[in-house]
Amino acid sequence: CCSPKPLEGYLFSDTRILLQTRTRTPRRPPLLAWNPTPPQPTHPTHTLTMAASEALIKGLAQSLGSNGDKLVQMFKGVALFKIDGKEYLLDLKNGSGKVYFDGESGGPKADVTLTMSDDVFVKLASGKLQPQMAFIQGKLKISGNIALSMKLTPVLKAAQPGAKL
Repeated sequence: CCSPKPLEGYLFSDTRILLQTRTRTPRRPPLLAWNPTPPQPTHPTHTLTMAASEALIKGLAQSLGSNGDKLVQMFKGVALFKIDGKEYLLDLKNGSGKVYFDGESGGPKADVTLTMSDDVFVKLASGKLQPQMAFIQGKLKISGNIALSMKLTPVLKAAQPGAKL
């Protein structure tokens, strides 16, 4: 007599319950426009490497005082280093050699020009990167006498602190 009726087949609709249980699809973030310019490094190591490359050039200028004649006999040319906008002219053709820092005038015309970033210069001078590999990878651009640039490895070793030739 008093048995409950099964709920099968009955349609239950209450709009309040439907609104509370309805799941919403998550919103997707908007697509960003493609930016063709790569982001510029803003971390502090960028300024540290610039100081390191400048210190290496100064070390090279100091080593010219004691080993300048040997380096001039080995290299016999003038190299211009363009490191992140600064220019350093290395004269290993005249006398016992001289380094002209950015902004100095009176230096001879460069036989070979090497353009690179300061971290690449630090890796080249420390021996962690070979000049040929840097050139192939596009990290080093060479214009002028390319054969003369092959003689730069011992010159860059002289830039290291405590280097002996």
